[in-house]
Amino acid sequence: MDVIILSFLGFAVTAILLFLLIRNLEAVIFWSALCAPAIGASLIAALGSALGGDYATAMDSLKMLPFFIASLDKAFFAESSDLYLVVGLGFLLIWLYIMAHYAVKKFGMWALPIVPIIVWGVGLTLPNLRLQLMELYPSFGFLFDFYGIPFLVLIVSVVFGICYFIWRRGYTIQKLPMYIPSTQKVK
Repeated sequence: MDVIILSFLGFAVTAILLFLLIRNLEAVIFWSALCAPAIGASLIAALGSALGGDYATAMDSLKMLPFFIASLDKAFFAESSDLYLVVGLGFLLIWLYIMAHYAVKKFGMWALPIVPIIVWGVGLTLPNLRLQLMELYPSFGFLFDFYGIPFLVLIVSVVFGICYFIWRRGYTIQKLPMYIPSTQKVK
């Protein structure tokens, strides 16, 4: 099925499930929109298989739920479309920011170098994105070989270096900015 249709179906299924759990419409809309392409493909495939009576395939589809970044990689980067590439990179950057926001909030700025490793692992090394980047930038193809470990090491080293220089100047990052509506108080 097309990624757009799966995203709409994934949004609907995720929104219903989240509304039953948290009963906060704003949070349901935000998280459903963010999770729709990633989780939607797994949930819809599992529901379709379960309704068809193939429970083994349904369980296999649900096994991919914790690896939601891998679902994004499969949905947006498997096709060689520039539009899908840009939308997929947008989703990936949003997930990176959200993970970085909560990691810094919980563990301080030294959690920032770990966030790319988490995304790389939850994305199961992002094979389709690496392939597209190899095709777009053949001169830098060596960075995306060996499961993308050279690129991962480079990114983690740069982020660690930035954190180190911030720390050496006597500063620290205690939280990343996130929009807070004016009707709520900041704790």
